Amino acid sequence: ESALGRLAAAQGFEAATVDGGDVVALSEAAGDLIHHVRCGGGPAYLEAAVCRDANDSCDPIVRLRSAMRARGDLD
Repeated sequence: ESALGRLAAAQGFEAATVDGGDVVALSEAAGDLIHHVRCGGGPAYLEAAVCRDANDSCDPIVRLRSAMRARGDLD
C-alpha cells in the first residue's frame, strides 16, 4: 500500500491497491469499490500500481490472455 493509499484510508475512504497490469484483479477491485460507493459506504480510492519493464510479465494483454487460457476461456 502506498502513502496515498494509507492517507485515503486514514481519511475514511475505502482504499485498495492492486496490480494495474492484472486486468482481472483491477476489474474486481473497481467493481467492489463501485459497489461500496453506490451502497452508501462513502468515498473510495483505487490505486493501480503498474510495472514499467518492457517484458511480457508486465504486459496486461499478455497476462490477461494467459489467465483466460488457464481458466479455459480461450484455446
